[in-house]
Amino acid sequence: MGTFPWFIRQLLQTNPTGSIILIMQDSGVKCDDSVSNRTSGVTDAVIKLIHQDRLLPDDSLPSEGEFARRLGVGRGVVREAFKALEALGILNLAPGKRARVGRLKSHMLALLMDHAVVTMQVNVQQTLDLRRTLEMRTAWLAALRRSAAELTLIRQAAVAMRQHGTGHESPTEDDIAFHVAIARAAQNPLYALLIEGFRLVIWQTAPISWAARQSDEERSAVHDMHDAIVDAIARQDAGAAEAAMAAHFDNSVQALIAAGVT
Repeated sequence: MGTFPWFIRQLLQTNPTGSIILIMQDSGVKCDDSVSNRTSGVTDAVIKLIHQDRLLPDDSLPSEGEFARRLGVGRGVVREAFKALEALGILNLAPGKRARVGRLKSHMLALLMDHAVVTMQVNVQQTLDLRRTLEMRTAWLAALRRSAAELTLIRQAAVAMRQHGTGHESPTEDDIAFHVAIARAAQNPLYALLIEGFRLVIWQTAPISWAARQSDEERSAVHDMHDAIVDAIARQDAGAAEAAMAAHFDNSVQALIAAGVT
């Protein structure tokens, strides 16, 4: 618990069994400079209001002026707290409009993943190991749950990869779109959030693994692997989709190892 910021520690408490539970406190919280600075106090109050009032994504919050009046702080302090929460994806801000409750976004997770790799707290192969586990599951679920429209998006991404992935030009954006489309078809928003969270790492590694496949035959084989995933999802064969995704990741791991990436 000590590793969480103050305003998160105020919201979370570990119960005797070790699980994390949310503390719903009474409204009317005032900022307390003796506990933390005023901006953190406002941040705490905003999160509590969202939870206590059971606000949903895109619901509006009270104005900056209203928060300033309730908490006895300047509007500039409230504005800084709002900006901090926007950076976390908790709020959406737009000029001239009230702050709204944010929807799930992957940008903070993507920055965290990229930071972990760049600072060598984890290596690329470890990110691939996690992705392999997640994406074998998303392929399985997508085969069972996908809609016709979602299948079309998956297929379109695979076709775009084949069109754009010629020669030494890596079809990275199409590859990301392919995997995200499968994650969304799994009908669990957390999978899409996690897969999109690897976006920055993929942008670093995909061109390397693509360049390691130096022949047209090797590059064509990559497209064939994606097509095998699409075909399995299309015929709703979950086992085949999972196996095809596993084979795809095994191939990617070997390509990166061949390029000297560990």
